Amino acid sequence: MPRKSLWIGLLLTALFLWLAFRGIDLGEVGQSLARADYRLVLPALGATACGYGVRALRWQVFLAAETRPSFVRTLSVLTMGFAANNLLPARLGEFARAMLLQRLAGARASFALATIFVERVADGLTLVLVLVALSASGAVPGVRGQFDHLEELAAAIFVGLTLATALTLVRRALATRAFELATRPLPGRLRSWSLAMFHGFLDGLAAVGTPPRLAAAAALSLLVWLLEGLAYLWLSVAFGLSLSLPSRVALACTVLVLVNLSIMIPSAPGYVGTFEFAARYALGLFGVPPAVALAYAIVSHAMQYVLVSGAGLAFFAREHVALGSLIAAPRAVPEYAALQTASEEPQPR
Repeated sequence: MPRKSLWIGLLLTALFLWLAFRGIDLGEVGQSLARADYRLVLPALGATACGYGVRALRWQVFLAAETRPSFVRTLSVLTMGFAANNLLPARLGEFARAMLLQRLAGARASFALATIFVERVADGLTLVLVLVALSASGAVPGVRGQFDHLEELAAAIFVGLTLATALTLVRRALATRAFELATRPLPGRLRSWSLAMFHGFLDGLAAVGTPPRLAAAAALSLLVWLLEGLAYLWLSVAFGLSLSLPSRVALACTVLVLVNLSIMIPSAPGYVGTFEFAARYALGLFGVPPAVALAYAIVSHAMQYVLVSGAGLAFFAREHVALGSLIAAPRAVPEYAALQTASEEPQPR
C-alpha cells in the first residue's frame, strides 16, 4: 500500500505540474523571476518564520495537558515534522512528530497524535472562515459564487470532523460501543490493540479539548494564518503586481486558501505540483499574467521549502536524530507498531 500511494502521489504531481506549466513561455517566467525585487521577499520570509513560531506556541498549549516541553524543544519537533513532509515520501511528518515528541519529551504517542489532529481541524476551520469571507464579500474579481462548491466541501470536511469529535467526547460510551461493534470482525489481538489505541486517542482529545485551551488555540490559529497571508501579500509587492491594497489582501487570502486546501491532495514530497498549480490559478483570478503567476508560485514555494527544510535539518542535527530513521516513523509509534504486529501474526484457521 505505501508503494501504491507513492506512485499515485507521483502521478498526481506530474499532472499538476503539467497543468501549472501548460501554455506558459518559460522565457517569460525567467524574465518575471529576474524582475522581482528579492529584498521584499525578506519580510515574507520573516512572516513565514514567525508563523512557525506561533504554531509551536499553539502546540505547547495542547501539550501542556500532559507534558511541558520547552518552546525550543516544541519548535524543533514541529519543524522536524514539517521537514519530513518536505523530504520524505508518504506524508510521514505527523507520525514523525508523535515519535519525536515521545522520544525527546516523553509524551504518549496517542496523546501527541490527538493534539496534531486537533491542530489540523483548527487550521481547516480557519481556512473555511477565510473562504466564506471571500465568497460572501465578492472580493475576488468575477468569481462571486464560484467558490460555493469548494466552500461546501471544505466546510463538510472540517465542520463535520469538529462535530463528530465533539459528539464522540460528549457521548464517549456510545462512541466506544460503536467502535467496538465496528472492530468486532478483527482478530482478537488486533481488536484489543485497536481499542487501546482508540481509548488513548480519546484521552488525548479530552485533555486538549477544554474551553480555555480551545480558545487560546483559536486565537493562535488566526495569528498563524494572518502571518502566512502577510507573506503572500509581501510577495505580491515583490513581483510588482498592479493591484490596490484591498485587492492585494484578497489575492493573499485566495492564495492562502487554495494552496493549503490543494496540498491535502496526495503528491510527491514537498507538495510539488499541487502548490504551483493552486497558486497560479489563484493569481489568475486577479488577472495576473500566467508567467508572472507561475514565477510568484515558484518563489513562494521555494521560500517555504528552503526555510522549513533547512531549519528542520538543523534541528535534526541539534537533536542527534537521523532523517532516514523517520522512514519507519509509524512503526516507531508503540500503539501503531503493536497494531501492525498483531495484524501480521498468523491467525488460527
